[in-house]
Amino acid sequence: MNPQVVATVTTPGDLAFLRREPGFAGEIDWLEFRLDDLREHLDEAEALAEVFRGRLLVTARHPSEGGKGELTQESRFTLLRRFLPYAGWMDVELRTVPEAEEVLAAARAQGVKVIGSFHDFTAMPPDAVLARSIASAMEHGLDAAKLAVRMETLGDLFVLAAMVETSSIPLAAMGMGPVGKLSRLVLARAGSILNYGYLQTPNAPGQWPARELQRLLAEIGAAG
Repeated sequence: MNPQVVATVTTPGDLAFLRREPGFAGEIDWLEFRLDDLREHLDEAEALAEVFRGRLLVTARHPSEGGKGELTQESRFTLLRRFLPYAGWMDVELRTVPEAEEVLAAARAQGVKVIGSFHDFTAMPPDAVLARSIASAMEHGLDAAKLAVRMETLGDLFVLAAMVETSSIPLAAMGMGPVGKLSRLVLARAGSILNYGYLQTPNAPGQWPARELQRLLAEIGAAG
């Protein structure tokens, strides 16, 4: 799978943007509907999901990994099941995967790929922690793993780039913090399969606007 661009959809303003400019979805590869962020606008989000059926990555994020609204596990699974019919990808935190058998089975039955995610917003974890995350995704038969970590130095970036290049499972990798923006380009060039930008407002430090990210990745030969 060539590196692809994901545009995050997190606000009512993002939903309004997509209503005004439905052709935007043709400029990038995937729209990530962050269902925890959109929890008070689900009917509107679902109407748009129908329009973009098959182009969605659906996420209902765990509160400990940046999720909004302090949603319970069952609430998050209910949101994911509701939007699975419109999705091509589903994101579930690796910490949640052992309890997610039902929603994982539903995703597989509907042909939806699953990415298991790990986030650390405060530090670059030790190599062993990242390696265990990759191994966990493989052990559970997931289609890919996502590693999103804070980076302070270029050394941190080089470590993660090497993991992307050598991983036995496809990785989506990104940095936050001082080298976050640079990391999005370098890691895509190293082979990160899903590379996240935003529509109007960043929801993580280090993100590019999705259109600009698509342009830059094409320019450096990293776009799918």
